[in-house]
Amino acid sequence: MTGMDTIPSVWRYGLALLIVIAGFGAFTWYLTTGISSSFGGLSQMAAPGELELDLKEPGEYTIFYENKSYFNGSFYMTAEQIPGLQIVVMEKSSGRRLPTYPAPTSSTYSIGGRSGQSFMAFRAEDAGIHVINASYPSEPGPKVILAVGNEVMEGLLRMIMVSMTLILVSLLIAAIITYTTYKGRKKALEAER
Repeated sequence: MTGMDTIPSVWRYGLALLIVIAGFGAFTWYLTTGISSSFGGLSQMAAPGELELDLKEPGEYTIFYENKSYFNGSFYMTAEQIPGLQIVVMEKSSGRRLPTYPAPTSSTYSIGGRSGQSFMAFRAEDAGIHVINASYPSEPGPKVILAVGNEVMEGLLRMIMVSMTLILVSLLIAAIITYTTYKGRKKALEAER
C-alpha cells in the first residue's frame, strides 16, 4: 500500500459542494411548495356573502381580507380598508353564534397574485360545518374577497424553521467533510515527506 492510497481524495471537496447545492435546492423547493400550499389551503369567499365551511378540527381561525385576489375566475383589487363589514360565524348544527374578535396577531402575505391581511378571528369549539356570513348592515359596500384558515402563520413559521434546518444541516455536513478531507490530506502529505 503506497502513501497515495491513504490520502483522502480531492473528490470529497466536490461531494461537500454537491451537499451544499442539494441543501439549497431542498430549502428552495420546500419553502416554495410549502408557502403556496399554506395559502392554497385558505378557503375563500366573496363578501357580502356566505360560506359554509367544514372545519376539520376545533381551534382558532383567522379571517383575512385579500385586497388583491383571484376568485371564481375574476381578479379583485380593492382598497386597503373595508369599513362597515360585519362578520357573523355560526355552528350550522346548533345555530349557536360564535364571537368574532380582532385577529390577535397582525399578519400580512403577498404570494401568487394574492395579498391579504388578518383582520378578524373566531374560535371553533367543535369540528363540523360552520357558516360565515359577511355583510354591510348599515350601507352598501364594495365586493371584497375574504380567506379563512387556521394556524396559517404558525405553519409558515414551522416551514421556515424546517427549511433553515435543511440548509444548516447541509452546510454542517459539507463543513465536516471538507475539514476531515483537508486534515487527512495534510497529515498524509506530511507523512510522505
